[in-house]
Amino acid sequence: MALSKLWTGKVAGTSTGNVFLQLSGEDTALLGTLRFNEAGVGIVVYSIAGTFDGTKLTVTGEPQNQIEGFAFGRLTAVADLNQRGEFWGQWETDIGSAGTFVLFPSDLSQANDANASQPLNQLHTARHDFTAIEIARDQIIEIAEEIQNEFKTGPLVVTVEARTTQTCFLPDFKKLHFSDDQAKIIKLFVQEPAGGLSRAVTIEFGPQMNFALTQGPDKAWVLGTLEQIKSYVQPYERSYSTNLKRFGIGFNQAILFGALVFLPSLNTIRDRALLLGVVVALALLVAQAHQRYLPFASIHLRAKRVTLWSKIAPSLVSWLLTASAAIVSGLLLAYLQGWMGRP
Repeated sequence: MALSKLWTGKVAGTSTGNVFLQLSGEDTALLGTLRFNEAGVGIVVYSIAGTFDGTKLTVTGEPQNQIEGFAFGRLTAVADLNQRGEFWGQWETDIGSAGTFVLFPSDLSQANDANASQPLNQLHTARHDFTAIEIARDQIIEIAEEIQNEFKTGPLVVTVEARTTQTCFLPDFKKLHFSDDQAKIIKLFVQEPAGGLSRAVTIEFGPQMNFALTQGPDKAWVLGTLEQIKSYVQPYERSYSTNLKRFGIGFNQAILFGALVFLPSLNTIRDRALLLGVVVALALLVAQAHQRYLPFASIHLRAKRVTLWSKIAPSLVSWLLTASAAIVSGLLLAYLQGWMGRP
């Protein structure tokens, strides 16, 4: 079979990023150019030579440019052609870097002929923000596998940020043994061509936000897939008092608002300063306690024993902290108002 001349794909391993491969010549004597956009580095251009025997692609490459502060060695890559017409394989360089990659055929002339009479599809996007999350590695794998089942050609990429950042395909993530007990951020991403555009799913859990985003030309698929993802993730959401923010106001805003309402009723500047100072201090204390002991995303990379107490304790502590701060603020206000027998 004649090999397609245009390919796009993903690279994982010691280097990660997107690739675009242009080939020319006969299958037994291929020449071409590989452009590799490495995350955080830039675009490296390789001059490629290789062969294709009908099932296996073998290429070697020499870097044609250098980026200051980074080294790029002679490239060797071998990949097998699967039934869907994709190449899945391994790469390595003579300076020790290595990893895996996947390539998808991207024959633009065929795509243009097939879609010349069709109008450009609209791209739809849907997003859902989750509350606080506590999730373990096995549960992340279950969610990732469910999402991967929706994509026939696009491989799901997992990015884990702990003391270092690792990016790999889902099968490799399943095999990894992490030295860290917890991750700061975890991200799932997958995309594939659809309707002349592409459809994609992004899920990210981290200290600032937990969200899922779907995108594609089919509105029903975008909304339906997002609902499925919500059903996968919601069992791992935790009920913290900070979740009130999703309704437009959080605990800190509520307690400060209450203090401002009652400030004019106090007779002295000292009393007003005392009430406002204590309320601000309590709000900061509650926020810091949540950030340190009740993180917005608690991501376990190792097995964790789950008990009824471990499930309810974080939520219970969160609401007790908030209720205690509200009670202390109320008691102080009552004392300053003279409702508790203040002289």
